Amino acid sequence: MRTSHLTSPPSSSTSSSSSSSSYHHHRISFPSLGVALLLLPIVATMAADAATTFATRRIEASFLLPPTVRPPGGLPRVRSTSSYVRRVGMTRDRPSSGGMMSSHHVTSLFASTSSSSSSIIDHDHHDDDYDSNGRSSSMSDASVNETTMGDKGGKSRRRSRRSRRRRVAILLCPAQFCVPADYADLLDEIRTRVETITTSTTTTTSDDNDDNDAGMRMEIVASRVAPLPRTEWIKVAMQLPTMDFLRANLNARTTLRWYFDAMEVALMELFAEAAGMDVYDDDDDDDDLEICIIGHSIGGWIARAYLGGLSASSTSVHRLARARVTSFITLGTPHACPDTALFDQTRGLLREVTCHPGCSSLSLSMNGNVDITCVCGSGVRGRVLTTRFEEFLAATSYLPLIGRIGDDVVGDGIVPMELSCMDAPARNVEIRECSITGDAVRHAHVLPTPWNLIDGNAPSWKLPEDILWYGSPGVLGQWLKYI
Repeated sequence: MRTSHLTSPPSSSTSSSSSSSSYHHHRISFPSLGVALLLLPIVATMAADAATTFATRRIEASFLLPPTVRPPGGLPRVRSTSSYVRRVGMTRDRPSSGGMMSSHHVTSLFASTSSSSSSIIDHDHHDDDYDSNGRSSSMSDASVNETTMGDKGGKSRRRSRRSRRRRVAILLCPAQFCVPADYADLLDEIRTRVETITTSTTTTTSDDNDDNDAGMRMEIVASRVAPLPRTEWIKVAMQLPTMDFLRANLNARTTLRWYFDAMEVALMELFAEAAGMDVYDDDDDDDDLEICIIGHSIGGWIARAYLGGLSASSTSVHRLARARVTSFITLGTPHACPDTALFDQTRGLLREVTCHPGCSSLSLSMNGNVDITCVCGSGVRGRVLTTRFEEFLAATSYLPLIGRIGDDVVGDGIVPMELSCMDAPARNVEIRECSITGDAVRHAHVLPTPWNLIDGNAPSWKLPEDILWYGSPGVLGQWLKYI
Protein backbone atom coordinates (compact mmCIF):
# COMPACT_ATOMS: atom_id res chain seq x y z
CA MET A 1 0.00 0.00 0.00
CA ARG A 2 1.08 3.56 -0.61
CA THR A 3 1.79 5.68 2.46
CA SER A 4 2.70 9.33 2.75
CA HIS A 5 6.37 10.00 3.48
CA LEU A 6 7.20 11.87 6.62
CA THR A 7 10.50 13.36 7.65
CA SER A 8 11.50 13.71 11.26
CA PRO A 9 10.24 16.97 12.73
CA PRO A 10 12.68 19.44 14.21
CA SER A 11 13.41 19.09 17.83
CA SER A 12 11.66 22.37 18.43
CA SER A 13 8.34 21.03 17.14
CA THR A 14 5.47 21.03 19.52
CA SER A 15 3.73 17.89 20.68
CA SER A 16 0.76 18.87 18.51
CA SER A 17 2.86 18.84 15.35
CA SER A 18 4.33 15.48 16.29
CA SER A 19 0.88 14.01 16.83
CA SER A 20 -0.34 15.34 13.47
CA SER A 21 2.70 13.92 11.69
CA SER A 22 2.15 10.53 13.29
CA TYR A 23 -1.44 10.56 12.03
CA HIS A 24 -0.36 11.31 8.47
CA HIS A 25 2.24 8.55 8.64
CA HIS A 26 -0.42 5.85 9.24
CA ARG A 27 -3.13 7.24 6.97
CA ILE A 28 -4.04 5.09 3.92
CA SER A 29 -5.32 6.77 0.80
CA PHE A 30 -8.65 5.64 -0.64
CA PRO A 31 -7.23 4.79 -4.11
CA SER A 32 -4.71 2.46 -2.49
CA LEU A 33 -7.46 0.79 -0.49
CA GLY A 34 -9.52 0.25 -3.65
CA VAL A 35 -6.62 -1.32 -5.49
CA ALA A 36 -5.94 -3.59 -2.54
CA LEU A 37 -9.56 -4.73 -2.45
CA LEU A 38 -9.46 -5.49 -6.17
CA LEU A 39 -6.24 -7.47 -5.90
CA LEU A 40 -7.25 -9.35 -2.76
CA PRO A 41 -9.43 -12.03 -4.49
CA ILE A 42 -6.76 -12.72 -7.11
CA VAL A 43 -4.00 -13.01 -4.52
CA ALA A 44 -6.17 -15.22 -2.32
CA THR A 45 -7.01 -17.48 -5.27
CA MET A 46 -3.35 -17.82 -6.24
CA ALA A 47 -2.37 -18.59 -2.65
CA ALA A 48 -5.10 -21.21 -2.31
CA ASP A 49 -4.08 -22.75 -5.61
CA ALA A 50 -0.45 -22.99 -4.55
CA ALA A 51 -1.39 -24.48 -1.18
CA THR A 52 -3.71 -27.03 -2.81
CA THR A 53 -1.00 -28.06 -5.26
CA PHE A 54 1.49 -28.48 -2.42
CA ALA A 55 -0.98 -30.60 -0.44
CA THR A 56 -1.76 -32.71 -3.50
CA ARG A 57 1.92 -33.45 -4.05
CA ARG A 58 2.26 -34.46 -0.39
CA ILE A 59 -0.66 -36.84 -0.72
CA GLU A 60 0.78 -38.21 -3.96
CA ALA A 61 3.89 -39.36 -2.12
CA SER A 62 1.66 -41.93 -0.43
CA PHE A 63 -1.14 -41.95 -2.97
CA LEU A 64 -2.84 -45.06 -1.61
CA LEU A 65 -4.23 -43.34 1.45
CA PRO A 66 -7.79 -43.86 2.65
CA PRO A 67 -10.33 -41.70 0.79
CA THR A 68 -9.84 -37.97 1.09
CA VAL A 69 -12.32 -35.16 0.89
CA ARG A 70 -11.77 -31.55 -0.05
CA PRO A 71 -13.85 -29.23 2.12
CA PRO A 72 -15.37 -26.15 0.47
CA GLY A 73 -12.65 -23.61 -0.08
CA GLY A 74 -10.08 -25.60 1.82
CA LEU A 75 -7.31 -28.12 1.41
CA PRO A 76 -7.83 -31.86 1.06
CA ARG A 77 -8.58 -33.36 4.45
CA VAL A 78 -7.61 -36.97 5.13
CA ARG A 79 -10.03 -39.00 7.17
CA SER A 80 -8.88 -41.00 10.16
CA THR A 81 -6.47 -43.66 8.98
CA SER A 82 -6.12 -45.87 12.04
CA SER A 83 -9.14 -48.07 11.29
CA TYR A 84 -8.19 -48.14 7.63
CA VAL A 85 -4.70 -49.40 8.44
CA ARG A 86 -6.05 -52.10 10.73
CA ARG A 87 -8.57 -53.22 8.11
CA VAL A 88 -6.20 -53.19 5.17
CA GLY A 89 -3.19 -54.45 7.07
CA MET A 90 -0.74 -51.90 5.70
CA THR A 91 1.97 -50.85 8.13
CA ARG A 92 5.15 -48.92 8.14
CA ASP A 93 8.23 -49.14 10.31
CA ARG A 94 6.73 -46.45 12.51
CA PRO A 95 3.01 -46.99 13.20
CA SER A 96 2.60 -43.33 14.14
CA SER A 97 3.16 -42.25 10.56
CA GLY A 98 -0.57 -42.07 9.94
CA GLY A 99 -1.47 -44.99 7.70
CA MET A 100 0.76 -44.37 4.71
CA MET A 101 1.59 -47.37 2.63
CA SER A 102 4.94 -49.00 3.06
CA SER A 103 7.50 -48.77 0.30
CA HIS A 104 6.97 -52.49 -0.27
CA HIS A 105 3.30 -52.01 -1.17
CA VAL A 106 3.99 -49.02 -3.40
CA THR A 107 6.81 -50.88 -5.17
CA SER A 108 4.63 -53.94 -5.63
CA LEU A 109 1.84 -51.87 -7.13
CA PHE A 110 4.10 -50.20 -9.66
CA ALA A 111 5.78 -53.49 -10.42
CA SER A 112 2.39 -54.86 -11.42
CA THR A 113 1.82 -51.77 -13.55
CA SER A 114 5.17 -51.92 -15.33
CA SER A 115 4.80 -55.64 -15.97
CA SER A 116 1.13 -55.46 -16.88
CA SER A 117 1.89 -56.65 -20.39
CA SER A 118 2.18 -60.15 -19.01
CA SER A 119 -1.44 -60.06 -17.86
CA ILE A 120 -2.83 -58.44 -21.01
CA ILE A 121 -4.64 -60.80 -23.35
CA ASP A 122 -6.52 -60.22 -26.56
CA HIS A 123 -10.25 -60.62 -26.83
CA ASP A 124 -12.89 -60.16 -29.51
CA HIS A 125 -16.50 -59.14 -29.03
CA HIS A 126 -18.94 -61.88 -30.02
CA ASP A 127 -20.97 -60.81 -33.02
CA ASP A 128 -23.68 -63.25 -31.91
CA ASP A 129 -24.31 -61.16 -28.82
CA TYR A 130 -25.34 -58.12 -30.84
CA ASP A 131 -28.43 -57.49 -32.92
CA SER A 132 -28.55 -56.26 -36.50
CA ASN A 133 -27.83 -52.69 -35.42
CA GLY A 134 -24.69 -53.66 -33.52
CA ARG A 135 -26.23 -53.42 -30.06
CA SER A 136 -25.92 -55.86 -27.24
CA SER A 137 -28.82 -58.29 -27.21
CA SER A 138 -29.14 -57.85 -23.46
CA MET A 139 -29.58 -54.10 -23.77
CA SER A 140 -31.05 -53.60 -27.26
CA ASP A 141 -32.93 -50.35 -27.77
CA ALA A 142 -34.78 -49.23 -30.88
CA SER A 143 -33.97 -45.58 -30.37
CA VAL A 144 -30.21 -45.93 -30.76
CA ASN A 145 -28.48 -45.28 -34.06
CA GLU A 146 -24.99 -46.57 -33.47
CA THR A 147 -22.07 -45.74 -35.75
CA THR A 148 -18.91 -47.66 -34.97
CA MET A 149 -15.88 -46.27 -36.75
CA GLY A 150 -13.13 -48.85 -36.76
CA ASP A 151 -13.04 -52.41 -35.57
CA LYS A 152 -12.58 -52.87 -31.84
CA GLY A 153 -12.05 -56.62 -32.19
CA GLY A 154 -8.75 -57.87 -30.87
CA LYS A 155 -8.20 -54.81 -28.66
CA SER A 156 -5.87 -55.67 -25.80
CA ARG A 157 -7.34 -55.29 -22.33
CA ARG A 158 -6.27 -56.24 -18.88
CA ARG A 159 -8.02 -59.43 -17.83
CA SER A 160 -7.09 -61.82 -15.05
CA ARG A 161 -7.55 -65.43 -16.12
CA ARG A 162 -8.41 -66.37 -12.56
CA SER A 163 -11.24 -63.87 -12.40
CA ARG A 164 -14.72 -64.14 -13.80
CA ARG A 165 -15.54 -60.47 -13.40
CA ARG A 166 -14.42 -57.07 -14.60
CA ARG A 167 -13.46 -54.79 -11.74
CA VAL A 168 -14.18 -51.23 -12.87
CA ALA A 169 -13.74 -47.91 -11.09
CA ILE A 170 -15.50 -44.85 -12.53
CA LEU A 171 -14.18 -41.30 -12.62
CA LEU A 172 -16.76 -38.71 -13.67
CA CYS A 173 -15.56 -35.35 -14.96
CA PRO A 174 -18.31 -32.75 -14.41
CA ALA A 175 -19.61 -30.05 -16.71
CA GLN A 176 -18.89 -26.37 -16.20
CA PHE A 177 -20.10 -25.07 -12.82
CA CYS A 178 -21.58 -28.47 -11.95
CA VAL A 179 -20.60 -30.04 -8.63
CA PRO A 180 -20.20 -33.65 -7.43
CA ALA A 181 -23.64 -33.64 -5.78
CA ASP A 182 -25.24 -33.18 -9.21
CA TYR A 183 -24.04 -36.64 -10.29
CA ALA A 184 -24.76 -38.69 -7.17
CA ASP A 185 -27.97 -40.16 -8.61
CA LEU A 186 -26.25 -41.04 -11.89
CA LEU A 187 -23.44 -42.97 -10.20
CA ASP A 188 -25.91 -44.80 -7.97
CA GLU A 189 -28.02 -45.76 -10.97
CA ILE A 190 -24.96 -46.96 -12.89
CA ARG A 191 -23.89 -49.16 -10.00
CA THR A 192 -27.38 -50.62 -9.69
CA ARG A 193 -27.81 -51.26 -13.40
CA VAL A 194 -24.36 -52.74 -13.91
CA GLU A 195 -25.02 -55.41 -11.30
CA THR A 196 -27.54 -56.98 -13.67
CA ILE A 197 -25.38 -56.82 -16.80
CA THR A 198 -23.18 -59.69 -17.88
CA THR A 199 -20.85 -59.14 -20.79
CA SER A 200 -19.50 -61.96 -22.89
CA THR A 201 -15.89 -61.78 -24.02
CA THR A 202 -13.49 -64.06 -25.81
CA THR A 203 -10.04 -64.37 -24.27
CA THR A 204 -7.04 -65.83 -26.01
CA THR A 205 -3.81 -66.81 -24.33
CA SER A 206 -0.77 -68.62 -25.56
CA ASP A 207 -0.98 -71.41 -23.00
CA ASP A 208 -4.61 -71.59 -21.91
CA ASN A 209 -7.74 -71.61 -24.05
CA ASP A 210 -10.14 -72.90 -21.42
CA ASP A 211 -11.45 -69.41 -20.74
CA ASN A 212 -12.88 -68.90 -24.22
CA ASP A 213 -16.51 -67.76 -24.25
CA ALA A 214 -16.34 -67.25 -20.52
CA GLY A 215 -18.95 -64.90 -19.12
CA MET A 216 -17.42 -62.03 -17.19
CA ARG A 217 -19.47 -60.08 -14.70
CA MET A 218 -18.83 -56.37 -14.42
CA GLU A 219 -18.42 -55.00 -10.91
CA ILE A 220 -18.22 -51.31 -10.05
CA VAL A 221 -15.77 -51.32 -7.16
CA ALA A 222 -15.55 -47.54 -6.72
CA SER A 223 -16.80 -44.30 -8.23
CA ARG A 224 -15.82 -40.68 -7.80
CA VAL A 225 -16.63 -37.27 -9.25
CA ALA A 226 -13.69 -34.91 -9.66
CA PRO A 227 -13.96 -32.74 -6.50
CA LEU A 228 -14.61 -29.39 -8.14
CA PRO A 229 -16.73 -26.85 -6.28
CA ARG A 230 -18.08 -24.14 -8.57
CA THR A 231 -15.72 -21.64 -6.96
CA GLU A 232 -12.82 -23.39 -8.72
CA TRP A 233 -14.02 -22.06 -12.06
CA ILE A 234 -13.10 -18.55 -10.92
CA LYS A 235 -9.51 -19.51 -11.67
CA VAL A 236 -10.31 -19.31 -15.37
CA ALA A 237 -10.80 -15.56 -14.87
CA MET A 238 -7.09 -15.27 -14.15
CA GLN A 239 -6.53 -15.66 -17.90
CA LEU A 240 -8.91 -12.84 -18.87
CA PRO A 241 -6.36 -10.01 -18.91
CA THR A 242 -3.81 -11.98 -20.94
CA MET A 243 -3.00 -11.65 -24.63
CA ASP A 244 -3.43 -15.41 -25.06
CA PHE A 245 -7.07 -15.03 -24.07
CA LEU A 246 -7.67 -12.13 -26.43
CA ARG A 247 -5.98 -14.00 -29.28
CA ALA A 248 -7.81 -17.27 -28.46
CA ASN A 249 -4.49 -18.99 -27.83
CA LEU A 250 -4.88 -20.37 -24.30
CA ASN A 251 -3.07 -23.59 -23.41
CA ALA A 252 -4.56 -26.38 -21.35
CA ARG A 253 -1.53 -26.93 -19.14
CA THR A 254 -1.77 -23.46 -17.60
CA THR A 255 -5.48 -22.73 -17.80
CA LEU A 256 -6.85 -26.10 -16.67
CA ARG A 257 -4.22 -27.19 -14.17
CA TRP A 258 -6.73 -26.94 -11.31
CA TYR A 259 -9.10 -29.31 -13.14
CA PHE A 260 -6.31 -31.82 -13.81
CA ASP A 261 -5.30 -31.70 -10.14
CA ALA A 262 -8.90 -32.46 -9.11
CA MET A 263 -8.93 -35.44 -11.44
CA GLU A 264 -5.80 -36.82 -9.81
CA VAL A 265 -7.25 -36.35 -6.33
CA ALA A 266 -10.26 -38.43 -7.39
CA LEU A 267 -8.00 -41.03 -9.00
CA MET A 268 -6.01 -41.36 -5.79
CA GLU A 269 -9.23 -42.06 -3.92
CA LEU A 270 -10.27 -44.67 -6.48
CA PHE A 271 -6.94 -46.49 -6.21
CA ALA A 272 -7.12 -46.38 -2.42
CA GLU A 273 -10.63 -47.80 -2.27
CA ALA A 274 -9.86 -50.50 -4.81
CA ALA A 275 -6.67 -51.45 -2.96
CA GLY A 276 -8.60 -51.79 0.29
CA MET A 277 -11.05 -54.19 -1.36
CA ASP A 278 -8.22 -56.32 -2.77
CA VAL A 279 -6.58 -57.20 0.54
CA TYR A 280 -8.90 -60.09 1.39
CA ASP A 281 -9.52 -61.15 -2.21
CA ASP A 282 -8.46 -64.77 -2.70
CA ASP A 283 -8.47 -64.50 -6.50
CA ASP A 284 -5.07 -62.79 -6.49
CA ASP A 285 -6.16 -60.38 -9.26
CA ASP A 286 -4.91 -57.14 -7.77
CA ASP A 287 -3.68 -55.89 -11.12
CA ASP A 288 -6.96 -56.20 -13.06
CA LEU A 289 -8.54 -52.91 -11.98
CA GLU A 290 -9.91 -50.93 -14.91
CA ILE A 291 -10.70 -47.23 -14.93
CA CYS A 292 -13.63 -45.85 -16.90
CA ILE A 293 -13.67 -42.08 -17.35
CA ILE A 294 -17.04 -40.49 -18.07
CA GLY A 295 -16.95 -36.86 -19.15
CA HIS A 296 -20.06 -34.69 -19.29
CA SER A 297 -20.01 -31.69 -21.62
CA ILE A 298 -16.77 -29.72 -21.15
CA GLY A 299 -15.54 -32.42 -18.78
CA GLY A 300 -15.28 -34.77 -21.74
CA TRP A 301 -12.69 -32.84 -23.71
CA ILE A 302 -10.78 -31.87 -20.56
CA ALA A 303 -10.49 -35.58 -19.71
CA ARG A 304 -9.42 -36.16 -23.31
CA ALA A 305 -6.68 -33.56 -22.85
CA TYR A 306 -5.55 -35.30 -19.65
CA LEU A 307 -5.36 -38.71 -21.30
CA GLY A 308 -3.56 -37.21 -24.29
CA GLY A 309 -0.79 -35.71 -22.14
CA LEU A 310 -1.71 -32.02 -22.31
CA SER A 311 -1.66 -31.79 -18.52
CA ALA A 312 2.11 -32.38 -18.66
CA SER A 313 1.70 -34.32 -15.44
CA SER A 314 4.63 -36.43 -14.30
CA THR A 315 3.00 -37.78 -11.16
CA SER A 316 2.77 -41.44 -10.31
CA VAL A 317 -1.02 -41.11 -10.28
CA HIS A 318 -1.02 -39.99 -13.91
CA ARG A 319 1.23 -42.86 -14.99
CA LEU A 320 -0.88 -45.39 -13.14
CA ALA A 321 -4.10 -43.94 -14.54
CA ARG A 322 -2.80 -44.08 -18.10
CA ALA A 323 -2.04 -47.77 -17.58
CA ARG A 324 -5.44 -48.57 -16.06
CA VAL A 325 -7.90 -46.52 -18.15
CA THR A 326 -9.63 -48.91 -20.55
CA SER A 327 -12.80 -47.02 -21.49
CA PHE A 328 -13.62 -43.36 -22.09
CA ILE A 329 -17.20 -42.14 -22.55
CA THR A 330 -18.26 -38.58 -23.33
CA LEU A 331 -21.81 -37.28 -22.91
CA GLY A 332 -22.75 -34.29 -25.04
CA THR A 333 -19.12 -33.19 -25.38
CA PRO A 334 -18.03 -30.90 -28.22
CA HIS A 335 -15.01 -32.56 -29.80
CA ALA A 336 -14.38 -30.10 -32.63
CA CYS A 337 -13.94 -26.38 -33.12
CA PRO A 338 -14.79 -25.72 -36.80
CA ASP A 339 -13.57 -22.70 -38.70
CA THR A 340 -17.20 -21.75 -39.37
CA ALA A 341 -17.79 -21.06 -35.69
CA LEU A 342 -18.74 -17.45 -35.02
CA PHE A 343 -16.84 -17.34 -31.75
CA ASP A 344 -14.29 -19.56 -30.06
CA GLN A 345 -15.90 -20.00 -26.68
CA THR A 346 -12.95 -21.98 -25.31
CA ARG A 347 -10.43 -19.35 -26.43
CA GLY A 348 -8.17 -21.86 -28.12
CA LEU A 349 -8.34 -24.68 -25.56
CA LEU A 350 -10.51 -27.03 -27.60
CA ARG A 351 -8.48 -26.31 -30.73
CA GLU A 352 -5.33 -27.37 -28.89
CA VAL A 353 -6.99 -30.64 -27.87
CA THR A 354 -8.23 -31.45 -31.35
CA CYS A 355 -4.88 -30.63 -32.97
CA HIS A 356 -2.67 -32.46 -30.48
CA PRO A 357 -1.62 -35.88 -31.86
CA GLY A 358 -1.78 -37.55 -28.46
CA CYS A 359 -5.43 -36.59 -28.02
CA SER A 360 -6.65 -38.15 -31.25
CA SER A 361 -8.93 -41.15 -31.06
CA LEU A 362 -6.39 -43.20 -33.00
CA SER A 363 -3.61 -42.42 -30.54
CA LEU A 364 -5.76 -43.04 -27.46
CA SER A 365 -7.09 -46.31 -28.88
CA MET A 366 -3.88 -47.75 -30.27
CA ASN A 367 -1.26 -46.38 -27.91
CA GLY A 368 -3.35 -46.12 -24.76
CA ASN A 369 -5.64 -49.12 -25.37
CA VAL A 370 -8.66 -46.96 -24.55
CA ASP A 371 -12.10 -47.83 -25.89
CA ILE A 372 -13.74 -44.49 -26.83
CA THR A 373 -17.49 -43.90 -26.98
CA CYS A 374 -19.03 -40.54 -27.88
CA VAL A 375 -22.70 -40.26 -26.87
CA CYS A 376 -24.67 -37.48 -28.52
CA GLY A 377 -28.34 -36.50 -28.59
CA SER A 378 -30.09 -35.60 -31.82
CA GLY A 379 -33.65 -34.89 -30.76
CA VAL A 380 -33.62 -31.08 -30.59
CA ARG A 381 -33.50 -28.94 -33.74
CA GLY A 382 -32.26 -25.38 -33.79
CA ARG A 383 -34.80 -22.95 -35.24
CA VAL A 384 -35.34 -19.23 -34.91
CA LEU A 385 -38.87 -19.07 -36.33
CA THR A 386 -40.61 -21.53 -34.05
CA THR A 387 -43.22 -21.67 -31.34
CA ARG A 388 -41.15 -24.05 -29.23
CA PHE A 389 -38.83 -22.28 -26.82
CA GLU A 390 -36.34 -25.16 -26.63
CA GLU A 391 -35.79 -25.00 -30.41
CA PHE A 392 -35.14 -21.25 -30.24
CA LEU A 393 -32.77 -21.77 -27.30
CA ALA A 394 -30.99 -24.51 -29.23
CA ALA A 395 -30.54 -22.17 -32.20
CA THR A 396 -28.82 -19.59 -29.99
CA SER A 397 -26.35 -22.30 -28.95
CA TYR A 398 -25.82 -24.07 -32.28
CA LEU A 399 -25.27 -20.90 -34.31
CA PRO A 400 -22.13 -19.66 -32.46
CA LEU A 401 -20.66 -23.18 -32.39
CA ILE A 402 -21.00 -24.13 -36.06
CA GLY A 403 -22.06 -20.90 -37.76
CA ARG A 404 -25.39 -22.08 -39.13
CA ILE A 405 -28.86 -23.32 -38.20
CA GLY A 406 -31.54 -25.24 -40.04
CA ASP A 407 -33.59 -28.40 -40.03
CA ASP A 408 -30.46 -30.44 -40.63
CA VAL A 409 -28.79 -29.10 -37.48
CA VAL A 410 -29.76 -31.29 -34.53
CA GLY A 411 -28.32 -31.92 -31.11
CA ASP A 412 -29.14 -32.07 -27.42
CA GLY A 413 -30.21 -28.43 -27.21
CA ILE A 414 -26.74 -27.12 -26.35
CA VAL A 415 -24.19 -29.06 -28.42
CA PRO A 416 -24.93 -29.98 -32.07
CA MET A 417 -24.46 -33.63 -32.88
CA GLU A 418 -21.88 -33.01 -35.60
CA LEU A 419 -19.50 -31.64 -32.97
CA SER A 420 -20.10 -34.49 -30.51
CA CYS A 421 -18.47 -37.17 -32.66
CA MET A 422 -14.84 -38.21 -32.94
CA ASP A 423 -13.05 -39.80 -35.87
CA ALA A 424 -12.26 -43.48 -36.22
CA PRO A 425 -11.73 -45.70 -34.36
CA ALA A 426 -14.03 -44.00 -31.82
CA ARG A 427 -17.56 -45.33 -31.44
CA ASN A 428 -20.28 -42.70 -31.93
CA VAL A 429 -23.69 -43.40 -30.40
CA GLU A 430 -26.58 -41.20 -31.50
CA ILE A 431 -29.56 -41.08 -29.16
CA ARG A 432 -32.68 -39.74 -30.83
CA GLU A 433 -35.15 -40.24 -28.01
CA CYS A 434 -35.89 -41.92 -24.72
CA SER A 435 -36.90 -45.54 -25.16
CA ILE A 436 -39.60 -45.20 -22.48
CA THR A 437 -41.32 -41.89 -23.20
CA GLY A 438 -40.14 -41.10 -26.72
CA ASP A 439 -39.06 -37.61 -25.63
CA ALA A 440 -35.91 -35.91 -26.86
CA VAL A 441 -32.73 -36.06 -24.81
CA ARG A 442 -31.40 -32.77 -23.46
CA HIS A 443 -27.90 -31.72 -22.57
CA ALA A 444 -28.18 -31.67 -18.78
CA HIS A 445 -30.50 -32.38 -15.89
CA VAL A 446 -29.56 -29.39 -13.75
CA LEU A 447 -29.19 -25.65 -14.11
CA PRO A 448 -25.78 -24.60 -12.77
CA THR A 449 -25.72 -21.74 -10.29
CA PRO A 450 -22.38 -19.96 -10.80
CA TRP A 451 -23.54 -17.06 -8.65
CA ASN A 452 -23.73 -19.26 -5.55
CA LEU A 453 -20.17 -18.74 -4.35
CA ILE A 454 -21.02 -18.89 -0.65
CA ASP A 455 -21.48 -22.66 -0.76
CA GLY A 456 -19.45 -23.89 -3.70
CA ASN A 457 -20.55 -27.51 -3.20
CA ALA A 458 -24.29 -26.87 -2.99
CA PRO A 459 -26.25 -28.82 -5.62
CA SER A 460 -27.32 -26.99 -8.75
CA TRP A 461 -30.96 -26.30 -9.52
CA LYS A 462 -32.57 -29.54 -10.60
CA LEU A 463 -34.71 -29.39 -13.72
CA PRO A 464 -38.16 -31.04 -13.85
CA GLU A 465 -38.13 -34.81 -14.20
CA ASP A 466 -39.85 -34.66 -17.60
CA ILE A 467 -36.70 -33.01 -18.99
CA LEU A 468 -34.61 -36.04 -19.84
CA TRP A 469 -30.84 -36.18 -20.18
CA TYR A 470 -28.12 -38.76 -20.74
CA GLY A 471 -28.57 -40.29 -17.28
CA SER A 472 -32.35 -40.62 -17.30
CA PRO A 473 -34.14 -44.00 -17.34
CA GLY A 474 -34.63 -45.09 -20.92
CA VAL A 475 -31.49 -43.22 -21.96
CA LEU A 476 -28.79 -44.55 -19.65
CA GLY A 477 -29.20 -48.09 -20.92
CA GLN A 478 -28.37 -47.01 -24.46
CA TRP A 479 -24.71 -46.36 -23.62
CA LEU A 480 -24.14 -48.12 -20.30
CA LYS A 481 -22.80 -51.29 -21.92
CA TYR A 482 -19.72 -49.44 -23.15
CA ILE A 483 -18.34 -49.02 -19.64
